[in-house]
Amino acid sequence: MTKQKLFKDHAARSRSVLLNMRMLSTLLILLIASTTYIQAQTVLTGTVYEEGTDLTLPGVNIQVKGTMKGTATDANGEFTLRLEDGQNILIFSYLGFETKEIDVTGLETITVQLTPMIDELDELVVIGYGAVRKRDVTGAVGSLGSEQIGKVSSLNAEQSLTGKVSGVQITTTSGAPGASSAVRIRGVGTFNNSSPIYVVDGVILDDISFLNSSDIESMEVLKDASATAIYGSRGANGVILVQTKSGSGNAEDGVKVNVSLESGLQQLERQIDLLNGRQFAIIANEIRSGSYNNVDAVPNTNWQDLIFNVAPMQNHQISLSGGSEKGDYYVSFGYFQQEGIIDKSNYERFNLKLNNTYKLSQNVKIGNNITIAPYNQQVAPGVTFAVYRAQPVLEPYYDDGSFGVVYNVGNPLASLNYSNNYNKGVRVVGNVFVEAIVKDALLLKTSFGTDASFNKATNFTPAYTIYNPDGTASQQDNEFSDLFKGQSYNMTWIWENTVNYIQDFDKHSVNAVGGITLQQTRSEYLNVAGQNIIRDGEDFWYVLPEYVVDEANNINMVSSINNGVNAAGYYNMVSFLGRLVYSYDDRYTFTATTRYDGSSK
Repeated sequence: MTKQKLFKDHAARSRSVLLNMRMLSTLLILLIASTTYIQAQTVLTGTVYEEGTDLTLPGVNIQVKGTMKGTATDANGEFTLRLEDGQNILIFSYLGFETKEIDVTGLETITVQLTPMIDELDELVVIGYGAVRKRDVTGAVGSLGSEQIGKVSSLNAEQSLTGKVSGVQITTTSGAPGASSAVRIRGVGTFNNSSPIYVVDGVILDDISFLNSSDIESMEVLKDASATAIYGSRGANGVILVQTKSGSGNAEDGVKVNVSLESGLQQLERQIDLLNGRQFAIIANEIRSGSYNNVDAVPNTNWQDLIFNVAPMQNHQISLSGGSEKGDYYVSFGYFQQEGIIDKSNYERFNLKLNNTYKLSQNVKIGNNITIAPYNQQVAPGVTFAVYRAQPVLEPYYDDGSFGVVYNVGNPLASLNYSNNYNKGVRVVGNVFVEAIVKDALLLKTSFGTDASFNKATNFTPAYTIYNPDGTASQQDNEFSDLFKGQSYNMTWIWENTVNYIQDFDKHSVNAVGGITLQQTRSEYLNVAGQNIIRDGEDFWYVLPEYVVDEANNINMVSSINNGVNAAGYYNMVSFLGRLVYSYDDRYTFTATTRYDGSSK
């Protein structure tokens, strides 16, 4: 064996020993670190009870103060939590119970007792055709008070629910002024129409777009079958109960005057990143060589800048309320106005609210809740499709000031200029009612409510032509002026008669309601259109016989005349309903609900 080989064997053994020592050192360091970490942790176990009882509380939220770390009790009210050094304060919170902070320094086991919030549990929750104590609610109900409603200036009252009630999703169907919102409670529940129904002061409605948020006292969202069953199949997608404001009924409070003035601005949050003129020309040349000889000399039109504007919005309201031992009143007048970020789009609404209650005797009272909401709306044509597809190398106007051609999609500025689309109408929703208390346990109530709406639509487009550079007509060529006139009305009345029974017997509590409701819904529409109107001025926007049929110009608009009813808005209904809520010892609650609907649909 040579010296060189001996030297190599010795070097290899040395490297092997050194590698083993390094691995041993690394394992030793990791072991020490793990031991130190384990020693720095404390495992805390415990059980949470209702104060003064042996009843454990499942689902109690337990959080380490000042951190996001926490856990919850299991079905037996027990929990296990690993705490690091310095994590000594735990926060225990549970719906309907007072929140408690506890120092657990040096503890490995703990027993916690949470105190019920009696006052909160005894608060009444409106659940449809009556109210029950919060402790007796067995369904899923979300509540929103007036202090949380109307904080943000908005068109629709339902937008007040955005982000405030779990399980409720609010999305806008369009960015146009006056557009409604899509409301989904716990997702899509049925095919076709998945919107909830609304009950405003006892009147069942499909939407509350007519309401001013400042007039709402509270909103309750009924989410599950137990809560919505009292409304039958119509409540399959959830029910939103709306109670409007009323007077104080106390003469010492005097007359309360409330004035609210709000204004703001709307704008496009951000533009879509599209090609500019030079970038478009480069891409066009790659597709078809020679399309643009000098890409630095082509026009650069930002169609989004030309179409989208900064738009104002305002919402004002004044209300008077007061009362005495004989009754109370609430009167308000509101004005909402919203300009669209696209020209020729706006919405204007007035609101008159009248809520009154009069006491005929100690146990009998009558009242009314009425809302009158006239509105005006201008609707812009759908130009956003053209805005995002118009070529940036095209000029919006020719040198003579006329509208330039925009191939394939049309010039959106021309579409706006020649558009005249208006809606106006009024909606009246309200009811009158009588309530009588019999022997302190029975509440008899009869209510007659209406939902009436009328809408008039006018759409006029003058004759116009956008020319190509060679003088020929482009795709935007309207040979004759067009006029559309439409009218529609919807009328619903609902008569409800209910009996509520509320009584406590020692540890027993009974809250029952039974009733019968009658409803009739009617609707009708009339549409007519004509062409080649004699003048473009608004004073001439009337459909005459010669505009419907003009043989000389080959015009025949007879097929545009439509008069009929909406099948979904023409029916009668009679319903029987009942609900029993039984509670024993404020611990065990039983709820049974029934409803029978007979409909002519």
